[in-house]
Parts: sequence; C-alpha cells; structure tokens
Amino acid sequence: MKYSNIILTTLLFSLFTGLSYSQTVKSKVELPEGSFLGDALYPDLKKDGTVFPVFNQDSSNFVLLISSSNYLSIIYLDSQFNQLNFFETELPATRELSRLDGGFYGDGYFYAVFTDNKKANFSIYKIDPEVGTIYSTNFHMYLEKEKYLHSFAAGDYYYVVSVPIYSSQVVVNRINDQLRVRNTAYDFSDVAFDSTNPTLFKEINEYIIKGNHRLSKISMNDPVTTAATSSFFKAYHDDKVLRLTFDHVIGLTTILEVELNSKLKNAYQVNAPDYVLRSGYSFTSNSYLIENTLINLIAGDNGIGISFHDIATGDLLEEINLNKNEDLEIINKPVTIEGKPYYSKQIQVKDFIKLIEGKKLGVAANQLNENTIEVSFGAAKTPERDLTDQLLVGIGLEDVEETVSPTYLAYTNNELSKLTNARGLFDISSFEHIEGDLHYTIYDEIDDYRNRRYSGFEVLESLFQIGNAYFLGAYYPPGRKYQFIKFELHHSNP
Repeated sequence: MKYSNIILTTLLFSLFTGLSYSQTVKSKVELPEGSFLGDALYPDLKKDGTVFPVFNQDSSNFVLLISSSNYLSIIYLDSQFNQLNFFETELPATRELSRLDGGFYGDGYFYAVFTDNKKANFSIYKIDPEVGTIYSTNFHMYLEKEKYLHSFAAGDYYYVVSVPIYSSQVVVNRINDQLRVRNTAYDFSDVAFDSTNPTLFKEINEYIIKGNHRLSKISMNDPVTTAATSSFFKAYHDDKVLRLTFDHVIGLTTILEVELNSKLKNAYQVNAPDYVLRSGYSFTSNSYLIENTLINLIAGDNGIGISFHDIATGDLLEEINLNKNEDLEIINKPVTIEGKPYYSKQIQVKDFIKLIEGKKLGVAANQLNENTIEVSFGAAKTPERDLTDQLLVGIGLEDVEETVSPTYLAYTNNELSKLTNARGLFDISSFEHIEGDLHYTIYDEIDDYRNRRYSGFEVLESLFQIGNAYFLGAYYPPGRKYQFIKFELHHSNP
C-alpha cells in the first residue's frame, strides 16, 4: 500500500540524501501594536503558547493558529508567504476546553479544534480568513466511556481516535467541515497482546494511560528520526490508513490497521530475529514501519539483529544478525553519542550494546531515492515523560499526548533527546547493506541556524515542509515580528 500525500507534499528522500541547503528569510510578518500577540511579553508566550499550521490544499494559502493565554490569533498567508490577514479573538476565560489540539480546512473555512487537559471533550471554532472572523460553533464531542488515544488532521477531516473502556475496539471519530461526526468501531478482540492484558483497553490503560509510556505520532509525510520512534507505542497515519504498533513485548510487534474511510481492518504480529532471543539475554526491541515494510531491531547481551518483513504477505525479506564480537558492519558513518562521533570510526557490536543498554531503543527509516533507504537506530537517554515535560513546561499537561504539530515535535524530540545513533544505507529491493556516503540532516541545519542566529527571545516556533523546502517560523516579541526562514534542499544522488 502506497501512502498518499496529506497537507504537505513530502519527498521522503529530502531528509538524509546527499544534499546542501540554502537559508533565506522568506517573510517577516509584523503584528500590530494593540493586539494581544503584538503586546504580549516574552515570558508569557514562552510559558503558554501553541502553534499549528493549517493548509488550504486547493490554493496553498495557509494559516498559523496561535493559542496563548485566552487568545486565539490567526496569521493568514498565501503560498509566497505574503501576509493576507491578521486577526484574533479573546476566548472565554472560564472555558474548560483551553488546549489547542490542531486544525483542518474544508469548504472555504479553517477550523481550530480545542480540547481539555484530559482530551475527553472537544470543541471547534470556525475561521473565515478573508473576512477575518472567528466564529464560535455549537460543536461539542465528549468521550463518555472511552479513553482518548490519538488525534490528527488528514484530507478534509479531523480524526479523534479512542478506545472504549474494557473493550478491544478502536473507535475512529471523523469530523467533517459541516462539523458532523461519523463514528466507526473496529473490533480487535481476536488479537492476543500478552497473557496479563487480554484486551486492547487493558493494554493501553496499563502502559499509556497509567504507565510511563507515550503514544508517539508518526505522520507518514513528516521527517522521522530515532528519537521520535523510540517509544514502544506508535501511531502512523496518512489520509487513508491508521496503523497502531505495539512493541512492549520483547521480540514481538503487534500492528492494528484500520482504513479511515471504510470498516476494513487488519491485524499483524511479527517476530524480531530470534538469533538474539536464542543466544542470550535480550533486553530490548522496537520496530518502524515504512510503507508495508516492518523493520524490527532487537538487542541483547550476545548481539543485535535487524529484520525486514512485508506485513501484507508475512514474508521475511531480509534478516541480519551480528554477534557481539563482530564489527558493526551495517553502518555508513561513525556512531554518534549526543551528537558527537564515537572515538573510533569502527565499533564492535558489544561496545554499541553497552552504549544503548538501559536506554530507549529506536529504529527509523527514510527513503533516499528509488533504490536506497537509510535506516537509523540507537537509543535515547531522556525518558519519555521527562521529554514531554520539557516540551510542555508550564502548561499543566501530565496525562495527555504532546500538543504540538507532528513535524515540530519530531524536530524537538531530536533536539532534546541525548542520542546514541547509528546510520546505514540499504538496498530498497534486497534490503542488504550497501556502501555510500551520508550527510547532515535538515535538523542539523536548523540547529546550526538557531545556534548562530537566534537572540534567545524567539517563541511560538513552527516547522513545516512545502515541496522541497522546510520553513522554520518563530515570533520575536521585542520587534513584534513573526519570521519565516526557508531551508531549501539541493539534491545530489548518492
């Protein structure tokens, strides 16, 4: 199954292939004196501010939804980043639904979705960008006997995914631009997760709702790194399919798949390479999905194993097992530790195992061109809840998923995590390791820019991709300007 584009046109090879970047100031939007954002102080915006870009797929015009304190501010721009409008409204100070969850576009209007701290209630504001008006609507959705799991925009819809209490169902609530909700329940009672938690709800309740884990959002059109995929629980989506993966049982990946616009569903269970399981103590495993290919990584005291499965057919496409006394031969660049190269270009498997033991194992993949994928793997030092607390400092969210846009979240995960990371190139047909050069990523370029050019007062950051370019947005309160920096990609095939 090929994943289609959603809001942003994404070229998966744009992250890691041989390329160079040019940085230009694309636009500076001056916010008017007397407006909330124009007069807001830096400490207030740093403590409490959320930004979501939402695109009109027909005209390529877009808005930035900016929620801070009790205000919803809208910056409306065309495809060339010319400012078309700026307006804002003060929202009721006593309202419970104070968290901006996201937004979507449909039938000439933009929509801002708000929720409460538990993500049990949802409300929507309707935005007319041409007139410059924000309308309160009568929309209200309450997850009465369900637990929130995931939410995202895809196509002309907004989706809220939940799990009914004590069930093995996944419920997809699809909201359209008429603010009507279609509920579809997908039953997975025939899937055995483990011996202690026979239902999906019990699994999620123990590990995500009450446990020390997060469901990591993986948008198929966004850049991805090991830091973003080190969670044992992941949700992948495009505008047609939602996939939930579970990797908390060592050596086993469970995949639940639902088609968003029908009642069709599938479930898959895939085992990691059993060499590590058989040869000694296995301390961790994880997986990553790239289209229909599941990549499993497992590590133990005697070695590591990586495998590639076609989940649609169940076929094992390739399996690589490395004994602890062997060299780590599947990398194309020295292992990095917290961004710095390992002291030796070559590293033995046993030394790499020492570097990742006791940390969150992650594996990620990005397609570089029609022949090559890059697989990165390693471990993050920062615990999931600690990382999320850093992202959401000061806004009081303790039991819900990250409330930032997926691309910016992926970048911030990479920035905040203390990573041990290895990167290798693989043939996309045989999945055998191949030789070749790897270069800096777009995240490295953004880090470099921020380190060199930021004053320390930038807040309300956003990050998104349009075509072959990434755009970093940030507000500078002393100058009342929201600035966009364009990082343009120039490709050369490896």
